[in-house]
Amino acid sequence: ATVGGLTRAEDVAAAYGLTNGSLAVSIDPGSFARGSSVGATVRYEVTLDDLPLLGWTRFDVTSDHVERTDRYRSRWPG
Repeated sequence: ATVGGLTRAEDVAAAYGLTNGSLAVSIDPGSFARGSSVGATVRYEVTLDDLPLLGWTRFDVTSDHVERTDRYRSRWPG
């Protein structure tokens, strides 16, 4: 689940043009049991290189998200 989540995050970031190499994604799958929580944290450094007088400015944009696993989801086979 973690590798799939990281791959998906990288694909979505690339589709949005977030390609400066600063993307950092961490996924906490927890126990991945029914009703447990799964969390993700994303950080990206934004540069303003294409704006006059602001090209030297950089700042981090971060987001955290936690979601509960469906209590009635099927379990993966074996």
